[in-house]
Amino acid sequence: MGRIVIRSLVLIPLGFALTALGTDVDVILAFYGALFLAVLPLYRLRARTLAVIVTAGALLTPQVLYVIRESIYNGEWADTVIAYDPVARLSGTDGLVELLFTGEYPGEAIGRLG
Repeated sequence: MGRIVIRSLVLIPLGFALTALGTDVDVILAFYGALFLAVLPLYRLRARTLAVIVTAGALLTPQVLYVIRESIYNGEWADTVIAYDPVARLSGTDGLVELLFTGEYPGEAIGRLG
């Protein structure tokens, strides 16, 4: 499990660094790194427990994401997060907001896997 964390912590900054170069290709390395970290708590769970988590995620995630995305597009909190986000400053992107909610392959896509 430690190796997965290390890979993740290498992929996230590498992905943002490549994105900062301004290539025409969508760089998904940061998203892979975030997904590696997101699934780590689920790594050793039983199938029945995972089924309950997936079912709850499939039912609840769309409503939660609707509220989050509406507040992002209305500029309520995303601009503040981006202004103080060191990842956004260094990479020239929207940083963690882009990684988790608004990017090409946002982390919130985990909710759609269920």
